[in-house]
Amino acid sequence: MKLAALLLIAGCTQQDAEKDKVDQQQQVYQLAEPLPVYNASLERERVIGLYNARMGALQTWSVWRAIGGLIEGDCASSGYPLPYGVQLTAPDAPYNAQYTTPQAEPSGLFTNGITTDATWVFCVTDGSITPVYTEDHVTVYPYPVSVDYPTNRVVKSGAATVTLKK
Repeated sequence: MKLAALLLIAGCTQQDAEKDKVDQQQQVYQLAEPLPVYNASLERERVIGLYNARMGALQTWSVWRAIGGLIEGDCASSGYPLPYGVQLTAPDAPYNAQYTTPQAEPSGLFTNGITTDATWVFCVTDGSITPVYTEDHVTVYPYPVSVDYPTNRVVKSGAATVTLKK
């Protein structure tokens, strides 16, 4: 029992020594190569622009393909599709000391952290929006497209309805 306790203490001491060395090395890096502070972020600006565009009623065109790449379907669509796992409520409830409540997306929705190809596409037919569930890979275009099923090709056929600042 005493030997196990001594080995545990020795292991902790070695881990502490390694952590101290890593911290010391990071301090050297910080002095020699300090992390920069930027006045702006192009990536952040683009994400904000994308969220702003998504808040409007966008006309888009959706095409879904099977895993092998064969086009399975297409439609004029409204906005961008939603992952099947999107939720209105926080998925990590109940809240206590062992759980954290995730932050909602700017859209007010929560993600459940599960990666899936399952997607809701909002097809527009005769002025109505029809939700289409697919487990195929979905590509959504911000411009009209023509789908040639015999050749399995998608061709741009009009101007973009969604653009972001350069």
